[in-house]
Amino acid sequence: MGPVQTESQLAIFNRVSRIAASTVGAPISFITLRRDRQLSVLGSHGIYLRDFDESWSAASALVRRETMTYVKDVRRELQLRDHPLLKAAPFVRSMAHIPASGYNSEFEAAITILDPAAKWPFPATMSAILTDLAMLVGDGLSAGVGKATNNTNNDSIGSGLNENGDPIKVQPPINDYNTAAKFLISTLQERSSIRSRKDISFLTLRTWSKAIKAFQIEALRIVKLNPDPEFVKLVAEEFAQQRRRLHGTPSIGCVVPVPCGHSRRDDCLSVQIARSLAEVLGVPFVQALANDPKPGSSHPSKSATLKPPKLLLRNPLDTVLLVDDVVTSGRHIELSIKKLRETCENVSAIAWIGAN
Repeated sequence: MGPVQTESQLAIFNRVSRIAASTVGAPISFITLRRDRQLSVLGSHGIYLRDFDESWSAASALVRRETMTYVKDVRRELQLRDHPLLKAAPFVRSMAHIPASGYNSEFEAAITILDPAAKWPFPATMSAILTDLAMLVGDGLSAGVGKATNNTNNDSIGSGLNENGDPIKVQPPINDYNTAAKFLISTLQERSSIRSRKDISFLTLRTWSKAIKAFQIEALRIVKLNPDPEFVKLVAEEFAQQRRRLHGTPSIGCVVPVPCGHSRRDDCLSVQIARSLAEVLGVPFVQALANDPKPGSSHPSKSATLKPPKLLLRNPLDTVLLVDDVVTSGRHIELSIKKLRETCENVSAIAWIGAN
């Protein structure tokens, strides 16, 4: 009997499989674990595999692909002829293999993508995303996710096809905080950009990866529910490093967060990042703008109705660094900068994620 995960663990691997498939435009993807000559599927997307646990032939079991590889026509590969996954999906023609790190000769974990639509070799950005996803798989396994148990009840199969061949519509979310945070750090594109809205300019450090933007937004939503101090500190260090690259070590009077809104909490992610950044830079943290809790979620279509935030300052500030976590339309950060400039002589702004 192969490894059986809890519902949340299986959901994580199912979602990683789906992201991997979406990245290259493929219909099928698996997260696999091989122990000796036994192959088990920890997560899948695009095909129904229930409690999959099959033996490899001697020839197939000895094949180890240490780097990302692509097989154009699996039927011409004698060593893959008895591959269990290919037996389960005999219609497959091509295969991409992305090994997960952290395993010795006794174990082998990997992401396997069947019939990828993208041309080989994959573009650098696409390869980086797949490599990071494989690293997340390795981290999860190292932490015990997917460890074999005696529990044989496994009714949660994620996305793909059911036993009747009909599409499964339920898509399990990335519901593990650590996985969501690592996924964001690994897959958001590092792209420092100066952005402008009307007569206001600001800096952003990262942007979405178009192929998996929906998954990144979902991961960010999970992270923002209860930001972890280590994640916040990591983002703050990224802000500080970028500022040093651009400006050296000029004096900053204080760090001010963009007000919280749709998160409906006073210590939202932008506030926590700003507070952590102020500590890293050794300057005061100032809550200069009043939070304005709003129902629902933020959306660019709602930006036109945003009103300027309320200024809480009694005395003017000098050299303010305004901080936000994510900028979509730029309206929120524009209004915040304009309001601060009513009493502050020097206001610059920086955000972690900007629009594509």
